[in-house]
Amino acid sequence: MPADITEPLLCVSGLTVRSTTGTTLVSGVDLELREGEALAIVGESGSGKSLTARSIIGLVPTGLHAAGSIRFRGEEILDLPERRRARLRGAQISMILQDPFTMLHPMRRCGAVITETLRTATGSRLRKDERRREAVRRLAEVGIHDERVAGQYPFELSGGMRQRVAIAAALAQNPQVLIADEPSTALDVTTQKEVLDLLVDLQRSRGMALILITHDLRVAFSVCQQVNVFYAGGVSEVGPAEELEAAPAHPYTLGLLLAEPPADRRVRDLVNIAGTVPTPDAVAGRCAFAARCDWATDVCRSIAPRLVDTEDHRRVACVRTDEIAGEMRETRERYETVDVAPSLAAVGTGLVRARGLQVTYPPRSRRDAPMQALRGIDIDIGPGESVGIVGESGSGKTTLGRCLTGLATPSGGSLEIDGTDAIAYAACSRDERRKLRSAVQMVFQDPYSSLNPSRTVGAALGEALAVRYGKDVGPERIGALLDRVGLPAGYAERRPVALSGGERQRVAIARAIALEPRLLICDEPVSALDVSVQAQVLTVLRDVREELGLAYLFITHDLAVVRQIADRIYVMNKGEVVESGPTHEVLEAPQHPYTQRLVASVPGNDAGTPSAIAS
Repeated sequence: MPADITEPLLCVSGLTVRSTTGTTLVSGVDLELREGEALAIVGESGSGKSLTARSIIGLVPTGLHAAGSIRFRGEEILDLPERRRARLRGAQISMILQDPFTMLHPMRRCGAVITETLRTATGSRLRKDERRREAVRRLAEVGIHDERVAGQYPFELSGGMRQRVAIAAALAQNPQVLIADEPSTALDVTTQKEVLDLLVDLQRSRGMALILITHDLRVAFSVCQQVNVFYAGGVSEVGPAEELEAAPAHPYTLGLLLAEPPADRRVRDLVNIAGTVPTPDAVAGRCAFAARCDWATDVCRSIAPRLVDTEDHRRVACVRTDEIAGEMRETRERYETVDVAPSLAAVGTGLVRARGLQVTYPPRSRRDAPMQALRGIDIDIGPGESVGIVGESGSGKTTLGRCLTGLATPSGGSLEIDGTDAIAYAACSRDERRKLRSAVQMVFQDPYSSLNPSRTVGAALGEALAVRYGKDVGPERIGALLDRVGLPAGYAERRPVALSGGERQRVAIARAIALEPRLLICDEPVSALDVSVQAQVLTVLRDVREELGLAYLFITHDLAVVRQIADRIYVMNKGEVVESGPTHEVLEAPQHPYTQRLVASVPGNDAGTPSAIAS
């Protein structure tokens, strides 16, 4: 029986996801998606965004069970047999993930991945020549016009190219709904813009509905017409993107907005939401956000607010919405008027001086040419100065950081760190290497991979402290180090798996500063974190720099983040420095076309100059 034309294309009602042990992960989610609509689901990690999406497409992880109602074109699909659900998946509702490697088989060529589900009108597989033509056509649709890509493997492509191939594969059967789960989080700013623009173009040209899952509100507002804000397994606010951006009605939505670092100015204090997202069971019977809310009262802690309609066509789960609207507006206005001009440290060569620095990697095969990662760059870092390095993936940012830590050896030029020739760590004397290792430490993007999962936090920090103070490192020193990065001394007994992403990054920072280095290299240290946790970590880095007088080399593709942390920046492109100067001058009046393109790629920045998060 055909669905009622007034009914949404997709309707989720009372969706609950529980584990086999009875733990609730998603609690009573309602969601509606209409044909041709772009809808965003935003919220911190643990809010239930991805589990809701996986429930819709029928890919709930083993050990979890989804209940409630999910109707597609009026048909209940949640309890369909797996065989029928599998036919729906890809043909009607498809999904792309943050990491395209999870969709692209590493041992299958891209063309084969795209065409493997395609069939003729009679249900038979396409002939080899037909599959090749179809793969090339589908690649062209996602902006890849090099036909050779159809015959390449995923590992031979850049991150942005892989994501485009994953999109082509997800759209191969022409689905009516595409779910994109953090599709641009791991990409640099220009590639992110290209992928998001591509999704919008495909959605509009195909008349397809889109669900975009993201923790970045700037991305949500730039792509979608409707926004659903998730928190603790439920929905806290729903409304048109423009209205939520202009005047959030729920304190959590306001907190997410204020936690986004502004791209157009440097603020004195970065806003973060204290605490972490609770589980639905931990806050049953009361407002899930009450413990983190500045406006919570006894009534908030005694009843669970329902998602109710407001006069401005929104839905909000807050019993005090009308009472606190004025105070929330004043809080936002006060934050948006704060503007702090950066105080520049004296620029000098007392700490790092690189001249004509080059790194060339040998060719992978006889047919390939040597790869020049750095092409003769000049870099200066003064004592106590915070210097940013920005640019797209492949620009040489991380290679530069590895040279300064001795993890990569330059093939040419000169490099001096803290008065020591550091062009080749291996050629240094033992004392010189010890001095260099103590002077320069590094914080990586993924703290979990840099911490031993089998060792406690205290053991990891004690090992680092022992290098400086000898074997006799007591719990007092470890506790003081944890306190310096805003963690309780009791965390010394925990292992990395028991920590959140932000807490692990704080531990990584603590270990890096244990040796009291003069230079801390931060390689994308907040790119994988939620906006509120990102603000917490950036605040820790600011405080540590002020307390210890450290110099920073801050590597990032996020221009809003670099604005808050760096005094000067170098813009890198294909191994070269194309522009440098005080951060505010470079971002407000970029001179090089490449820098101008980076600035124009900031989400919501259609005019080509950085815009505030809430402009």
